[in-house]
Amino acid sequence: MRILFLSNIATIILDIVAWVLFHLSIGYTFSKLPIELFDPKKWWYQTKTWEKGGEIYQKIFRVKSWKKLILSGAALYRGAYEVKHITEYSVENVRLWVKESCRSEFCHIVMILPGFLFFLWNSVEATEKKAVKWHSCSI
Repeated sequence: MRILFLSNIATIILDIVAWVLFHLSIGYTFSKLPIELFDPKKWWYQTKTWEKGGEIYQKIFRVKSWKKLILSGAALYRGAYEVKHITEYSVENVRLWVKESCRSEFCHIVMILPGFLFFLWNSVEATEKKAVKWHSCSI
């Protein structure tokens, strides 16, 4: 329900600032949570049959065409895990990578939730279009 009516430029600026603040604050918060909270054996981290081994995301969002252009959010937070820093593929490192992938997945899901706040200052039509793009960037 739109309660704040702004000019187009003010809306765009607010969208950008809000998007950045939401993502940075959620990412930072998740980077500080203990890794033990992210158990890859939990059902919500398991691949679902409808995901077809991840192929559904490639088909809908064409992830492989743009994923390499997106910076790692971990680069923004001191001490956060970055996959590019793996120097050896020991069992312990792979287990850590899997847990960090769970952290990342859950963080991205949580990043979707503030998207509903955009309805407070955007039209329904504009917010729907932005939500699709916003979610694409969170994957």
